[in-house]
Amino acid sequence: MRLLPTIRTILLAGGAAFALAACTQGDEIKSPGPSDPGTGPGNPGGGPGDPGGPGDAECPTGFVEGTSVGGLTVCNVGGNILSNLTLPYVDGVAYRLNGRVNVGEDRG
Repeated sequence: MRLLPTIRTILLAGGAAFALAACTQGDEIKSPGPSDPGTGPGNPGGGPGDPGGPGDAECPTGFVEGTSVGGLTVCNVGGNILSNLTLPYVDGVAYRLNGRVNVGEDRG
């Protein structure tokens, strides 16, 4: 019956190796911290793209029109969302989260 302790030892060693390997995968995860709500990754790209001309559609009531992109009218969503918000489908409109957008309120 010496086989059971050997199998148990192998399984425990394998489980420990698996747990250690899973814990080392977070080396590249960084928190922006409390003063930086989030910035894009290192290289933002190769420069400005072609805006594609102004969009013809209008933003629904309650949304602020931003710079058009690719022929679409951009409607900005920003600030605090403290109630139900529905983004209505409007042909030719794209919605953009403008800066930091908080959804809900922490009652901690």
